[in-house]
Amino acid sequence: MATFKINLKGVAKVAAKGKTYYYAWRGGPRIMADIGTPEFIEEFNALRNSQKQSGPTASSARGLGSIVPIRKRTGAEVRSHIARSPSQRRRIGTR
Repeated sequence: MATFKINLKGVAKVAAKGKTYYYAWRGGPRIMADIGTPEFIEEFNALRNSQKQSGPTASSARGLGSIVPIRKRTGAEVRSHIARSPSQRRRIGTR
């Protein structure tokens, strides 16, 4: 039987308790099949497809920009909300 190596994008490898565990993605479900077997690839593909069908979650979102609406502010509003240290306030003459 021929052995071949396939690079599955997104598989997370974690070493813990003296063993190596594989997950479908970081923070995702564990792949229970043995690495290098056709069952491993099938399980990985099934888990990835189920994630794509359910859509992105807050944990898989790319930063807060995808879940928090962005509000445009004028330059004066932005400057008034900047937290300044006491030494900065003394230097520029604001309270």
